[in-house]
Amino acid sequence: MPVRGKLVDQLTGRYDVPGARESGVPDFYAIYGQRHRKPVAITETAALYAPGNGGASARAIKTRWWRQVFAPDLLERYPRIKMLNWFEWDKYEPEIAGRVDWTLTRDPVLRRAFARALPMWLVTGSGSPVCPSPSARP
Repeated sequence: MPVRGKLVDQLTGRYDVPGARESGVPDFYAIYGQRHRKPVAITETAALYAPGNGGASARAIKTRWWRQVFAPDLLERYPRIKMLNWFEWDKYEPEIAGRVDWTLTRDPVLRRAFARALPMWLVTGSGSPVCPSPSARP
């Protein structure tokens, strides 16, 4: 399950979990968002769910993560956040030597739950062109 407060801790350089190798990450929000007055983008986020690893269900793990990503007070506390991008892939990950399903839209029940959880402040991209699959490219 995602650790409570992990998103904010990662954004502010406070995420320090044994084995995570992220303790040297600076306070990205303070440096770039506040000091340099730049918009902050969370360019890739998702919840790690690997089938066969036991534990919580994909829905429980992903729900807990999107609740952090779309927390009602996130933009109040970090107003320089201007973009959030969900990593929507199902792929092999060498770090765990297995498949990880990062997706939210493949399962209709999960997709509906996610759509209902989207906050009112969120502006979604629509009408964007769809990239062809690698096999469809010339």
